Amino acid sequence: MKRITELSELLKDAIPTNVLNHYADLQRLTVIGVCGVFVMNNADWADRLFSDASYFSQSDIVHDFTGLMVQDEHFVPRI
Repeated sequence: MKRITELSELLKDAIPTNVLNHYADLQRLTVIGVCGVFVMNNADWADRLFSDASYFSQSDIVHDFTGLMVQDEHFVPRI
């Protein structure tokens, strides 16, 4: 559970506030709640994003976050 909390906080800092607020409003959660649920559902992705040897652009992060949030069956993550 500690790792989920850590990754959720990191994700909250990596995603623009307006994007997080949008999904928080849709899901009726707090911003950190959205991040927590996202990390629980996409733990492997979050681990790749925040591994020490990785660097991704914000547009790649937002692209993957939004695609994974809507669970599009044709979506291909960049990370």
